[in-house]
Amino acid sequence: MKSATENGSPPMIQLEDNSLSFAFPEIPRQLESLLEQHIQKIRPRFVLPDRRYELVEMLDQFIQHGTMWDLSRSTSTAKVTATAEALTDADVEAALWATSKTNARISDDMSTLSVSFQRTLRIPDDGGEYPLPEGLGEFPVRPVDDFDVPAEWLKRGGMMMPMYQSEALWVRFSSRYPFALKVGAGKINAVSGEPWAPEFHRDPQNYVVVPNQRRLDGFAVGDGLIRQFVAMPLGSGFSVEEQLTGKAEIGGIQLQACPMRAESYLNREILRNLPEELLELIPTLFRKHLVERRDDSCKPSPPRRFGPMGLAAGGLMRQEIYEDPYPFEDWDTAHPIRCFVHLCNALDWRAMTNEDPPHPPFSAKEYEACGIPWFDYYRDDLKALEGSEQLAGVKSIAQLDKGLKGKHITPKKIVQYGNTRRPPRRVIREMPGFQRPPDPGEFLKVPVVQFSEKERTALIKKMKRARKAIADSYQHPLDALLACLHFHADWDMSGSTQNADGTTKDYILVFMSPPDTWRMRAGRGGFYTVDPKTLKATKFTMAAMN
Repeated sequence: MKSATENGSPPMIQLEDNSLSFAFPEIPRQLESLLEQHIQKIRPRFVLPDRRYELVEMLDQFIQHGTMWDLSRSTSTAKVTATAEALTDADVEAALWATSKTNARISDDMSTLSVSFQRTLRIPDDGGEYPLPEGLGEFPVRPVDDFDVPAEWLKRGGMMMPMYQSEALWVRFSSRYPFALKVGAGKINAVSGEPWAPEFHRDPQNYVVVPNQRRLDGFAVGDGLIRQFVAMPLGSGFSVEEQLTGKAEIGGIQLQACPMRAESYLNREILRNLPEELLELIPTLFRKHLVERRDDSCKPSPPRRFGPMGLAAGGLMRQEIYEDPYPFEDWDTAHPIRCFVHLCNALDWRAMTNEDPPHPPFSAKEYEACGIPWFDYYRDDLKALEGSEQLAGVKSIAQLDKGLKGKHITPKKIVQYGNTRRPPRRVIREMPGFQRPPDPGEFLKVPVVQFSEKERTALIKKMKRARKAIADSYQHPLDALLACLHFHADWDMSGSTQNADGTTKDYILVFMSPPDTWRMRAGRGGFYTVDPKTLKATKFTMAAMN
């Protein structure tokens, strides 16, 4: 299969509503061609049964165990049977094509990476670690070719946007399709800290993977820590570029993107969603007899003219830069596209574009007064990079100028998102006398019958079978309950409470760090109360907190 640049439309960069779009229009066509080849290969598997009533039984099975479809009120058994008898091999082939194309979700705009620049609060540079601030609107972005700008800018091409001195930003990424994206500031890679190079590297990784990485707020200076992107005049000595190279020549922001190869995307993301047996074609074969199942539970936030700007290192924030989970060969690194975004002082914006500059950035006091939340995005299913040694040695703005430290803020509203909550960074002291998890019966003041090993094993199997059948609560996902049951029997005191007739009322599962590590992270633990029928956690009681 040829690269996107070798066959058909070349990749391009477009600007729409202040967002940059890195588009690779040939990828959907490549995927469609690969999909056709795959469907032709699997077509012989899908054969109509000689006894057509088996199709009716498949339909009954699908409705009973599925979640999307019901029989329409006007449908009778006789009508369904008649449809089954009338089906032909051509109908099956048409259903296979239709179902495969629907599940593959191939569209003309799927291979587009959108990048926007968000105005945000500049956090205090006081040594504290802060969560991620909200975006306060997009920076306006314009093509440099359309305006009277310095010759050096025209030579580099690209886009431009205004920033006030000491204003902060974060970069938002959005894409359905996987992309490797390099981000630089003054030709210094914001992930690896190395000088900008056209190549993508895995060791050390010099790019982020989208859509796994939704945003980048600063320079990667440590494991789970970044220093905020803050605009400062080029030549003032504050920018990361000047600190690492000793020169103030480039400034701005550099972006370079390459997509995943179409073959790799097909194998990793599309094939697993395609039908593998006739049962999966039932909704399409009997579509005229089906209606969508309703779910009522789900119901529908004056400076020097043309003064160039660079990005300096601001305050510390908690943000992981995730390691690439794919083989490096999956990326089409030979045909990237790149864009240079020039930064100009916001007070020069009117002279350059005849447009009013954005309003001055929010102060910390205004941010808090408006009740704007902070965010903490954390995923434990992706490995984080350790950060760059070069960037870790860069001095922040406050370290270079004590007068720009900023007043400390205590975030009042932090929105947690990702796939789990962030574990505590600090090591917590072991509580005196707390040498094993507390007895749930003593703590909860109810009789708790401890599980036998046989009962524990049976419950683990029951929960695993139910993993895909129940909707886990957001606070207490099923995997957390399973983790409780995987403790060593000598430590675990989980059990059940009983009704008056001797039947099980609730499961009581003890929550505590594993025996080999809990002494280093002790000080929190407790008990999940679990409904034995739904296997959902109905309550969590904290037993200890240090």
